[in-house]
Amino acid sequence: MNPLENYKKFKNIPVPNCMENLDKDRRGFPIPANVYRDPKTGDAMFKVNDVELEKDLIDNQVCYISKKPLTEDNIRFIGSPLSSMPDHLRRVTDGPICLDAALYALKVCPYMALSEYYKGYNPEKVKALNENGDGSTFIDPTQTTLQPPYFVLMHPRMVQVKFDPKIGYLFYIIGANSPDRFFRFGEEIDTTEAAKLLKSYLETPEIKELIRNSQNG
Repeated sequence: MNPLENYKKFKNIPVPNCMENLDKDRRGFPIPANVYRDPKTGDAMFKVNDVELEKDLIDNQVCYISKKPLTEDNIRFIGSPLSSMPDHLRRVTDGPICLDAALYALKVCPYMALSEYYKGYNPEKVKALNENGDGSTFIDPTQTTLQPPYFVLMHPRMVQVKFDPKIGYLFYIIGANSPDRFFRFGEEIDTTEAAKLLKSYLETPEIKELIRNSQNG
């Protein structure tokens, strides 16, 4: 599917009510509340995380996308297959979002909804955005070399938040208020298909190395 077809596909997906008041980018897509804005142009940089923005959203207990208040019933997290595995502490780097915004993101975010994803920003460009060298911006985890085969929508019972100076905020999912849901290229899949995909994913050299590194430290 070429970029124009992707654009048409995404434009046909209704924007949820909770996101209607968000600013729009040049294409008409809503800009999530946590997205970094280029200080010189004001343009949204979807693949860059801004710690100061994230801290404000966390402190106010609002959705990372819609900026609407989060409740026990509607709070969700989206993670990779590894982030949903109990022996990997159910840890994610993307912040809390409300259910409607989560379902929209799973269908429209190129990283999660497309089978082929272009990684556009390089670390040096993001480093240059830190005018004071304070490390307030980070490359988003979507800039990894291996795209996950599916994504997991998690409804936590509790959440612990920690800050890592190298990668930003980390969210530890404790318990579940409802079963995990699985999405592949914008479509929901069942647990059987997810299990098959996970088995192959865990056999890739990149993921084996990632697991070894996490166990060592």
